[in-house]
Amino acid sequence: MNFFNIDMHISVIEDLKTIYADLGHNINSLLLSGHSWVLGREKDTLKFPIKVEDCITPELQDRFYEAYPELNEYDGFICCYPPAFAPLFTRFNKPIIMQIPIRYEFPYTGNREMWGKFNSWLGSYKKLIVCANNKFDKWWFESNTGVKCRHIPSLCSYTNTEYSANNGDYLLYSKKDDGIQHPRIKRKEQVLNPGYTWDALTKFRGIVHVPYQVSTMSIFEQYTTNIPLIMPTPQLLRALCKRRIALTEVHWGRKQTVDWSKVVEFADYYDKEWMPGITYYNSFRQLPAIIDEMDRLAGVTSAIMQGANVRRKDIVYNAWEEELSKIC
Repeated sequence: MNFFNIDMHISVIEDLKTIYADLGHNINSLLLSGHSWVLGREKDTLKFPIKVEDCITPELQDRFYEAYPELNEYDGFICCYPPAFAPLFTRFNKPIIMQIPIRYEFPYTGNREMWGKFNSWLGSYKKLIVCANNKFDKWWFESNTGVKCRHIPSLCSYTNTEYSANNGDYLLYSKKDDGIQHPRIKRKEQVLNPGYTWDALTKFRGIVHVPYQVSTMSIFEQYTTNIPLIMPTPQLLRALCKRRIALTEVHWGRKQTVDWSKVVEFADYYDKEWMPGITYYNSFRQLPAIIDEMDRLAGVTSAIMQGANVRRKDIVYNAWEEELSKIC
């Protein structure tokens, strides 16, 4: 089958392209992301400007249908980032697959009227297949819409890289001034030049995270390469959140509230079923000891992840085959 996609994020749809191609399907995509260069592509353009917040309006749906009659040749459409692009394809009356990587209602979080209209569309479009690449967004979507959503994680094998640990240092992923200081923990933005390759990441002994989200594509990418990941415990993450150092992008457009029971239950990096082998630190002061331990156990940890990735791939591919069989 042939699918069409418009996306503002490169990673989610690139993951689906890889998986769908292996399953014998094709996805053509217009990438509106400024990071398209990472995939060796230029940023695409549309025939006319489209605001995400207008996709729910019948006027824009009619205009888009009239401007793109060639899209009638596709078997269906795929929407990832943002999911709110999905109503744009209403007039084609074809199957629409949503793979949700963020809070599904973006950019309507601060607009209850538009959020409600989007929810109504989600409940009424009969050819909609809804999935989420993380359990938190599956829970959030179902809680707000009453529509069923299937959890199918991203794999991100498109990086085509494997953990090598040629570098004895550790990389730090953190968006805030967290105060972490250690001679062997290097901030990503300080040691990796713009345009760095995925291979450059896997040369580090491991990656320390101060997560800004419950799920990110970079964590999927890193886990699939088998590089050891070091994350804060739930208790520390909550303390860091109160200090506005972690989980700063869980919600947009309103005062942030965090359901901590759901973060612990559903965040990717606390999911022992899907991501075993992650190491946790309960304070920044503990990081030196964690690093000393990881120096000894990095190979063992990577092997645990490697085994998990074999199982993850098999489950994910079977899940997508099941979902696509609903269209065939």
